[in-house]
Amino acid sequence: MGGECSGDFLYKWTGDQCTAINKAVGGDYVTGRLPRNVSPCNRTHVLVREANYHPDGGQVFYPKNKDPFIAVLALPTDDIKPENFQAFYFDGSFGVQIHADIWHQPVYPINDEASFLGKQGAVHACVVVDTAEEFGKYLLVPLTKP
Repeated sequence: MGGECSGDFLYKWTGDQCTAINKAVGGDYVTGRLPRNVSPCNRTHVLVREANYHPDGGQVFYPKNKDPFIAVLALPTDDIKPENFQAFYFDGSFGVQIHADIWHQPVYPINDEASFLGKQGAVHACVVVDTAEEFGKYLLVPLTKP
């Protein structure tokens, strides 16, 4: 059952939430919500409560239409804390390869919709943190170019 799988990772902002469909593994997600004071017409930040890592392999996100995006990442640790996460801006001219054990969430598109080529291990083990449940905090992630 080893190997890899690939497929489109489709994103769409609808109202105050970002949704994603991972066709490589059949996943369907709400990846984040806008804070109450942020308009869907002017998305400056997103609230994130979950992240994960894959102990058995990495993951690739490559923007098919050169759409800019934000990736939220943290170095490997089993003692993860909200302050370990950092947001990285990508201009859409290249993708990101996330190695095994790196904490991440699906990427956040800047545009209303975006399509990424996704590639990951066919065995899709996930270790998950819910920062709202475990720490009583959401991650506030900027959606603008630094």
